[in-house]
Amino acid sequence: MHSEPTATQVQQLPPQDAHPDVSAEKPDWPSEVSTTKEQLESLYDVGLKLYQQRKFAEATCIFIALAMQDMFNAGYAFALGACLQAQSAFEAACHAYAMCSSLEPANPLPALHLGDCQMQLGNREEALENYRNAVGLADTLSEQPAWATRARGLIDLIVSATNTCDLKE
Repeated sequence: MHSEPTATQVQQLPPQDAHPDVSAEKPDWPSEVSTTKEQLESLYDVGLKLYQQRKFAEATCIFIALAMQDMFNAGYAFALGACLQAQSAFEAACHAYAMCSSLEPANPLPALHLGDCQMQLGNREEALENYRNAVGLADTLSEQPAWATRARGLIDLIVSATNTCDLKE
């Protein structure tokens, strides 16, 4: 069984007066959409398969829908971040990974991927902070994952590049 992620997509709505007055004809909408855990898991599996097939835009739609159903599920946020990152939507991916990180503060993976996105955006200091956070969290694990070595290497590279730039100035 997979571990379910979580993500939130915030949408700005137009001003209230931009909506037509439909108060006289309110449709009989259900007050709440009821979705079972099994349905959410099935939808997550579909999104995961789409992601694995590199159909990132379609997978993104699914993970947004899942995140809207359960905005406190870190797995949905992580999956959304991965889809956005794969589409080079690095700023949006940062928001999804930050949400995931806030929901699961002991999980080092969102910080690692947040660092990767920050590097792509040219934000070296933020990337360095996130890589250090990921390594710090990884140090609490019983086994060191391979990505922790990569994160340590990236930290060394960023620090070295920063020191080299400082020397040239």
